[in-house]
Amino acid sequence: ICVLTRKRSNKSAFGIIKALSEKYPVAGAAEVNICDRPEIKRLLDILSYLDNGEQDVPLVTSLLSPLGSFNEGELAAVRIFADGALKNDGKKLRFTECCRLYAESNSDTVAQKLSEFYAQTERLRTLSGSIGAVRLIDEIMRVSGFSSSFDTEQKVVALRRLQREAAAPSGELYLAAFLAKIKAGGNKITASAALSSDCIKVMTMHASKGLEFPVVIVADIAAGFGGDEREDMPFDEDFGFAPRYYSSGRSYCRTVLRRLYSARKEREELSNEVNLFYVACTRAKYALYVLTSKAESYDKIKANFAENYADLFDVNAFTPRILPVEQQNGRVSGEVRRVLDTSRTDENLAEQLNEIWSFAYPYELGVELPVKSSASQLLTLLGGDENAEQLFDDEFKGGGDTGIDTGIAYHRFLELCDFAIKDGAGIQGQIESFVNAGLMTEIQRALLSVERLENILKMPAFDNLDARSVFREREFVCRLPSADYLAIKAGGATVNACGDDGNSVIVQGAIDLLHIRRANGKIVSAHIIDYKYTSHGDEYLRRKYLPQLALYKSVVCKIYGLDESLVSGTIVNIHACRQIELF
Repeated sequence: ICVLTRKRSNKSAFGIIKALSEKYPVAGAAEVNICDRPEIKRLLDILSYLDNGEQDVPLVTSLLSPLGSFNEGELAAVRIFADGALKNDGKKLRFTECCRLYAESNSDTVAQKLSEFYAQTERLRTLSGSIGAVRLIDEIMRVSGFSSSFDTEQKVVALRRLQREAAAPSGELYLAAFLAKIKAGGNKITASAALSSDCIKVMTMHASKGLEFPVVIVADIAAGFGGDEREDMPFDEDFGFAPRYYSSGRSYCRTVLRRLYSARKEREELSNEVNLFYVACTRAKYALYVLTSKAESYDKIKANFAENYADLFDVNAFTPRILPVEQQNGRVSGEVRRVLDTSRTDENLAEQLNEIWSFAYPYELGVELPVKSSASQLLTLLGGDENAEQLFDDEFKGGGDTGIDTGIAYHRFLELCDFAIKDGAGIQGQIESFVNAGLMTEIQRALLSVERLENILKMPAFDNLDARSVFREREFVCRLPSADYLAIKAGGATVNACGDDGNSVIVQGAIDLLHIRRANGKIVSAHIIDYKYTSHGDEYLRRKYLPQLALYKSVVCKIYGLDESLVSGTIVNIHACRQIELF
């Protein structure tokens, strides 16, 4: 439901809002910049610090956030210590340098907290090189205590609006590209002030252009839309300027030129108001309610000089329903009762009504479908966690052999390696070359086990991979028929790449490894390989991730024109060195 007003300060609009808000959520539809919200500012500063750790302001914001759990007194102690240590050198250190100096020179509680902070942010910084900004923000939110700052629905919706900015046609943006996009937009991300669609909107007629609502209420059309002459020196393209005239007694008189200008201006404004009223009425998809505080007979001459919308047409021609008016003494007057006469039946009208009510919408299948989706969103709908598409499962939050960093390191190696090299010496040589080229970090090298990599690469899934037909991190954007998407959403792996009932969903994502097999220059089959890092058993993985790989299968069938029987799918559990065949 949307209530439209001519001006923001319309008194009848305030009355409507007051009455509706007693039972329903009501909000204005003005857009706001979510980057002005303090919790979003703080999150953006943390992301900026992860992107560049030499910035003082983002560092201070991060330290004062739950990520660092510092207070102002502790940060002041860090600055005082650094200034005292270097007072004879005449240097003034940046705050980033002060923090590092304090952590290296002391062993007290503040120094310990700094060390823990550096370890935490370095982990997140490393993580940002392997996952997109959406999942990085989710990981920051999982830091103890940080999610408590998003304690209301509006704050959570603002956070999700920020994350949507990381979406791009090619997939999820990484941290640097995400921050560059926000900066290029002037640090402005607009959203509804209500940040929710589950409320009655109240907006001006001008703001409603281009929008539609099932039910529209146009506020009091008897309220005047004209204004006083405001311009001191009005200008007409045909007659030039029309200054004011003052008599010898300093009394103001309107000149003929000024009257002509005013008449033209009023005619132009009336034309604009007619167009605006048309816009307001055509915003309604199913029901339109027009409210007026008076219902006078139509006067054609008066309509040429209309001062409100009620003067533009005969309100009484629409058999208005007169609502009861509350008097000061509490009694109600002006109520008109209408009695429905059921003694007569219009058979033709009854037949038309039956036809309308029995109408079956031909595209009902796609009404509940999203316009755009991804594998992670699909798993969320099916009851999985928000990051179910990630390399690792939620139980791997610590360090060591089952840590998140370890899973990322193995995933990074599989993105770069030559699958034909399966011996330990060759694998070790590849790791060294990747580190020397800056493609992997020293920390990632320390987390890798050559023996485990040997066992992984000797799996049947990595046999006979033709380098010319292997696509790693294969990104896609594809339009799937609604029947395919709904079948996958229902948990099935069967797809129908040729069927299309007119509805469709745009899906995007990235396949870890796609092997396209060819014969005589033609594609004959495809193999989808998805990496997971988990201690769960095979049956759990098969049940949980079958919809995700079924979505990939449907996309591959659609893009390459393959029958579903020619596409196979495998999950490679990096942690357990096992592969699970799904289809």
